[in-house]
Amino acid sequence: MCEGDIKSFNSIVGQKDSCNNLPLGIKNIIPSVDSNSKYIEGDYQFVLGDFTKNFTTSDNSIFNTVRIVSLPSEGIIKFNNNPISINFEFDLNDISKLIYILNGYINSFTQNFTFQTSNNNLNKYFSNMATFTFNINEYVNLPPTAVGDNSVTIENAATYTFSTADFTTNTTPAYSDPEGDTAANLKILTLPTDGVIQFNSVDVTINQIIPFTGATSITSGALQFIASQVNDDSDVETFTFQISDVGSNTFVG
Repeated sequence: MCEGDIKSFNSIVGQKDSCNNLPLGIKNIIPSVDSNSKYIEGDYQFVLGDFTKNFTTSDNSIFNTVRIVSLPSEGIIKFNNNPISINFEFDLNDISKLIYILNGYINSFTQNFTFQTSNNNLNKYFSNMATFTFNINEYVNLPPTAVGDNSVTIENAATYTFSTADFTTNTTPAYSDPEGDTAANLKILTLPTDGVIQFNSVDVTINQIIPFTGATSITSGALQFIASQVNDDSDVETFTFQISDVGSNTFVG
């Protein structure tokens, strides 16, 4: 056992310790630092305390340099806007240049990487291996931010087949979503008083939900407005609707 070799401190200073190959007289000035963790919801700007938690060393030297020994599997650590590599070292005076980038929206999970913190001793000894853990909260997908109005003109007693564009790109304002999620479903809130809306040749009912895509959907041409077959003068018919997005499945309109 390595500790069993130490009989007298005075008699062995300058000898090599077979456990870590350091002179036994300076073994105790190797710094010690604790692991750390943070709860985050987005990109994270590192601070000094992230790498100096309970930093100690027997010669009272202070922290100086950090070595990133391993990297998280998700997200990117950047220094001065450049991705770092394994065993990257930086001066803690430049901590403001170190940032963790999540790279988009991701579900709740944990990421970690390992590091060592050196002291400012002339020989700059690095500490034990410590672990930094990110506890990343689940991102809540947001509903659409804009669902607009539209109007079309058809002939008397005609049938009009709706398209996805009638409820998205051709509306005022156009459909939009914070994450860029596409429209998922249409909900019919009210019906026209003259003429009927049919889905797959069946009259639509109030609050019926109709998919935008699929074998039978708006995209496939299954949603139609069948105007009154009475030869009337010009008429204006309206109905109201809401749209949900793929991500949040929340109806807005």
